[in-house]
Parts: sequence; structure tokens; C-alpha cells
Amino acid sequence: MTKVVLVGASGFGGEYIKLFREETVPDARVCAVADPYASSSPHFAWLCEKGIPAFPRLEDFYGDGRWADLVVISSPIQFHRRQAETAMQNGAAVLCEKPLCAGAADAAALLRIWEKTGVPFGVGFQWSFSSSMEALKRDILDGTLGKPLLLKTIVSWPKEDAYYGAGGWKGKRRDQTGLAVNDSVAMNAASHYLHNMLFVLGDKPDASICPETLSGSLYRVRSIETFDTCFLRGRFADGCTFLFCASHAAERVVNPRFEYRFEKGTVYYDENVSGTVRAEFQDGSVKEYGSPQSDGLVRRKLMAMTDAAHTGKQPVCGIRTVIPHLLVCDAILEGLDITPFPKELIVRETDRLLVSGLTDAMEAFYQTEKMPDTAAVPWITPERTVRIHAKERAV
Repeated sequence: MTKVVLVGASGFGGEYIKLFREETVPDARVCAVADPYASSSPHFAWLCEKGIPAFPRLEDFYGDGRWADLVVISSPIQFHRRQAETAMQNGAAVLCEKPLCAGAADAAALLRIWEKTGVPFGVGFQWSFSSSMEALKRDILDGTLGKPLLLKTIVSWPKEDAYYGAGGWKGKRRDQTGLAVNDSVAMNAASHYLHNMLFVLGDKPDASICPETLSGSLYRVRSIETFDTCFLRGRFADGCTFLFCASHAAERVVNPRFEYRFEKGTVYYDENVSGTVRAEFQDGSVKEYGSPQSDGLVRRKLMAMTDAAHTGKQPVCGIRTVIPHLLVCDAILEGLDITPFPKELIVRETDRLLVSGLTDAMEAFYQTEKMPDTAAVPWITPERTVRIHAKERAV
């Protein structure tokens, strides 16, 4: 029986509790939760009924000989590093929700501890645990699709006022105590889709690739410290490029859509239509990879980690796998300016602030693979380019 500690009893942590409540995770049980606000969780009554203790901190759990096979971390970003360190130093396998931590330097520190402890460590980018992405990556690795040329992704998820609630950590560089957060649309909510482009191009099943250069522009509709909208372009050493456009401030919802272009064919995905990953080859053949957005993905990655806790097998998405994503996010915040949207374009819609014309500008960027012209989109700012140095990419 796998003994699991859940760090976080609400939000995404609540999704894990649901799996245990529904008894869909065989041979595993929750032995404790670590959350200073556990009593506010909608699952608190169930925790009490089952006699599952709640501790304010993970460090408080590790006392009087208590131990766990697996620690699942679903807390705010700024606490991930310390909690992951605590779990590894106490010999537990770790499943940490995305993003792994607030930046690549913190990830490098975690990597050093992981190299000493060797515990199984997974990062919860769900698509990396999906059978459809595993199959696609196998075909990329074995050359079925040929050399990668261009990968592009668009996603628009307008967020309500409550998402950036007063006193919270969303959109912050640091929290009220000074801990690094660096939350943004690219770092957090839409990070699955940015990371996936880096992941599928990795030269091993558990590897990702980091671009040499990154260019683009950033915007915000609210008085936040980071950004809610980005237009990004990255270039890899082999000449392949990626485009990524994401926003929390556009007028329309555009669920994730991508086009991955290779020498021998193109891979398409559109969650707004079929939600199936589909490759169309130049010889006219087609291959369906299935949906990476299955309702069972949270369970799948949890099952992978409960199994890893006993077998010692490292999951396909670990610390090294996600460092390229963090390097990109570091480069974004360190090298690109953030521009407020023009006030005259901002529209209040019930509990949201939206930018008129933003969805069309994003679609133009995605379709033409160029930044919109200032004649058509006067508020667009020139792309700036930053280099991610070889030493950093080798972390």
C-alpha cells in the first residue's frame, strides 16, 4: 500500500483528494495532508471522517517517525522548492504540479538534491504523461515525421477578477514574504502547451529542448507585476522555430490549438473541434494519436508516480525535462518589456477585463507566423530578442 501525503487540500490538491474519495487509485491511501488552510477545504469533512491528519507544513508531518512513499505537491509556486527538498531529503518520491518552481536556478538546486537521493521525481505536465504524446514523441524520435521545421500554439483563456484575487500570488514576481513566484500565463495556466513544444522535440523520451534565442512582446490588462498576454518566437540550434501566443485578456475563448510542422508531414490538434492529435503526411497517409486531454490524465500521472514510488523507475517528465521551460520563462521576464494595453481598448465584462481586438491579433500572429503590422494593430510593440546561452541551456 502506497502511503501518500498531499501538500494542498484545495484547488488542484482537491482533484487528487477526489481520486482517493472515489477509490480510483488502487493500493494507495492518503496518510496525511499538509496545508495551513486544510479546514477550508471542501474535502475537510471527509479527511476528518477518515481520520487523515492535517499538518500546517510538510516539515510538521515528518516527526515522530512518520514517513510516506509519495508526496504530491499542489501548493502555490513559491513553496514548491522547499517542499520538494523536504520530501526528497526524507526519501519520498515526489509528484510536483507545474510549474516545478519559480525559475531555473531553483530547479538546478532541486536537481542537485535529486542526483544525491535518486528518488523518483515527476512534474505534473499532464500531456507528458499521456499515451498520445508518448506515441507522437516516439514517431518524432525515430524519424517518422522527419526534421522539425516549425511548431506553433495558440490558447486564449479569459480570467475573471477572482483569479487575481487581492492578497493572492497570481501575476506576482514575489509574494508578500519575498519568496519568488514569477507567475504568468506562460509560467502557469498555459504552460502545458509551451512546455509540450519543447518536450516533443527532446532527443530522449525524458528530455526537452531549449531554444537558443527568444523574441516577442508581453502585455497586461491589469495592474499585475508580470503579464497576462504574450506573443513569443523561439529558435532552436537546428533552425527549427516555435511560436506561442497565449492570453488571459482576449475577448473569446480559444482552447489549445497547435500545428507542428515537419519535413514529412504536419501534426494538428484543435481542442475546439475534435481534440484529437492527427498527423497528415506528405504521401497522403494519416495517423491518429488520440486525445492528450483525457479526463483520466490526473489519475494517469498519479498512478505513474504511485508505481514509481515502489519500483524506483523515474517518470518521463522529471526535473531535467522541465528546465528548458523554466529557462524560457526566465528569459521572458528578464529580457522582454511588459506593455500595458491601451485603456481605450479595455472592456469590462461582468467580472472580467478584456481587450477589444486581441483575439483577432492573436489569430493573425498564429496564421501568418508574423507579428501583426502596427497599421492593423497600433498597440503592438516591436519584438525584442534575448539569447539563452549554452551554459544556461546545459543546466
